[in-house]
Amino acid sequence: MKAATKSYKSLNTFKQYYTLDSTDYWHIKYQVNSDTKYYYWDMSEKAFRCELERDREGITKYIGEDGGSYYSSIELIQYAMASFQAYIKTKDKYWLDECVLHTDKYLSLATQYKKASFTVLNHYPVSLYKLKNKWPSALSLGVALSLLTRLSSLLDKKYYLESAIKLFDNLKLSVEDGGVLRDVSIRNDGRCFRVMEEYPSDELSGVLNGHITALWGLYDLGNHYMDSKILFDELSVELADNISLWDEKRWSNYDIAHLVGKKKNLASIHYHMLHIQQLFIMFKLTGNDKYIISAENMIRQKYSVFCRFYGLVNKLFFRLL
Repeated sequence: MKAATKSYKSLNTFKQYYTLDSTDYWHIKYQVNSDTKYYYWDMSEKAFRCELERDREGITKYIGEDGGSYYSSIELIQYAMASFQAYIKTKDKYWLDECVLHTDKYLSLATQYKKASFTVLNHYPVSLYKLKNKWPSALSLGVALSLLTRLSSLLDKKYYLESAIKLFDNLKLSVEDGGVLRDVSIRNDGRCFRVMEEYPSDELSGVLNGHITALWGLYDLGNHYMDSKILFDELSVELADNISLWDEKRWSNYDIAHLVGKKKNLASIHYHMLHIQQLFIMFKLTGNDKYIISAENMIRQKYSVFCRFYGLVNKLFFRLL
């Protein structure tokens, strides 16, 4: 299967700008769950449709953009969450076994990195953000916290909750110290806020999807651990106050690396639609009107032929230039 970072090189990617629907494994359209007991959106299709390579133990592996085969902290824990939801849907023990197998593999990879005493690293390159080896991910950590808290309750195993608390430390630890939290300062207006980095490169990336996914993890662990609730409350306000950095007049930004002089990276139609759902969920969790206002603006953009064309053309130029 083609690497996720190369999956845009497909006709299916362009079709989504017209159909507004899912096109392949890497662009599954998640539906928002009405009952957040089983997570905020339905990822079960990621389990049902999984075609990832597997090792001898049946653990999924990820093909990096360099062609290498890796254990990806992001794919391991997302597949584990998808399997958890598949089990809830079907009551088929196969999916619970898949969830536990991949969750346990994820935790077995935990190691010390710089000042992080218990973190799970990726070892494959991501050229867009100049990551080569040994990097944690806020998206991975966020899904892990959300899954571990639910799995602990389902199986009545404190080990999973204890592991979530240990992983939490990485979300409050700076990128420089081996964590994923980055301070952002905007010189022209004096704004300062923090973002949890899905891709903790040397310079700011600020991928919205990963940051919000990590916020959900903080929220879930916050029901069991006060430090996590406090950090969620702080960071969710900071994001709401600065959401305009991702939500522009014509389209949403995938990241905010342009604040440090990089090319502006508009979201693909897939991630633009994910942003809408994520902001809607953030509104439900916080009641902060800034989230729903931004979501409604992105919905208008989604249904505008002009805005979709604008987003597509800009994405093409970003990839080609």
